[in-house]
Amino acid sequence: MTIKTYDISTLSGLSCVAEKLAKQLNGITWVYLNGDLGAGKTTFSQQFIAAKGYTGRVTSPTYAIMQDYDTPTGTVIHCDLYRLSDPEELYEVGLIELAESSQAIVLIEWAEKGRGVLPTADIVLDFTLAGQTRSLTVGF
Repeated sequence: MTIKTYDISTLSGLSCVAEKLAKQLNGITWVYLNGDLGAGKTTFSQQFIAAKGYTGRVTSPTYAIMQDYDTPTGTVIHCDLYRLSDPEELYEVGLIELAESSQAIVLIEWAEKGRGVLPTADIVLDFTLAGQTRSLTVGF
């Protein structure tokens, strides 16, 4: 496994990492975003989706659980499982079927809430917040 750590204390630092990954990822890819509330997971997802060429508004899918975005380079699905009470709910929203049929890149916040239903991550992003310093560790 390849692991890299980035300083994402500034929005431009976070955007740079999001753009770099957006250029590298295509086709069905499961990306798990781990970290505490406020660590930068949603902001990263917004920057990633924008870097894939989506020009509309990207909102947090906390209440909807998932939102898909058609970009010029393919579909990106953004999920927030924070409010998921049972992993089986993922079958109801059709996440896995949509991801497979659209060959989407799937960004999942709070992926541990989908344990037992979600496939193994292709990439894990660990967001850390320590005071005013934020870092992102990427594991391939």
